[in-house]
Amino acid sequence: MQRAVDTLAGKGIPLGVLPAGTGNLFATNLGIPKDLEEAVDIALSGRERKLDLGRVKRDDSEHFGVMMGVGLDAKMIKDADGSLKDALGRLAYVWTGAKNIDTERFVATVDIDGERFFKGAAGCVLVGNMGQLTGGIEAFPQSQPDDGLLEVGIITADSMLDWTRALTRTAMGEAAESPFVEIAQGKKVHIKIDRKHLYELDGGDRDKVKKLTVKVKPKAIAVMVPRDEG
Repeated sequence: MQRAVDTLAGKGIPLGVLPAGTGNLFATNLGIPKDLEEAVDIALSGRERKLDLGRVKRDDSEHFGVMMGVGLDAKMIKDADGSLKDALGRLAYVWTGAKNIDTERFVATVDIDGERFFKGAAGCVLVGNMGQLTGGIEAFPQSQPDDGLLEVGIITADSMLDWTRALTRTAMGEAAESPFVEIAQGKKVHIKIDRKHLYELDGGDRDKVKKLTVKVKPKAIAVMVPRDEG
């Protein structure tokens, strides 16, 4: 799904989504059903909606429709295989998160729209265009994919107890209520960390990096959605 979004960004060609693999996450956020026949009908005769995309720049650039993450989030994505996701849903991410809690935190500097938002020890930095993560986790319940803004979330938990509390809050859609989560919005996010870490785009893991710049591209892609979808 991420590759389709990346290819069609800025082209003006409507995208029809048939949920499968990482396409399930994109589809779920847009109210597109998993039933293939219904999804095909929406792709052919639904309503065209223009959505924002996130654009990640390092040596080259890639787009994402839902979310990118650095640190524990990427390790969770990598370790939560398909069978575990199918069996446990959102709990798969609490489980795989718990397995990786002993991963040493990194020192992160995060600037949003040119201003310092965060500097300190963190285990995960998320930048979202849509609110729902894989497994039904609502990381950013207030997020809208066409508001011209990206959501930023940073998990600062250290101990196993604090990590478990933060992950459970996130899994229940209450991330903003956790004392170990910092949340903000913006159009441009610059992330710099003190050593290389994995990052992920829309559920696909990528190579380790030390810095990333993420920008929103407003109304960058047209997607066919259900006619009654907001």
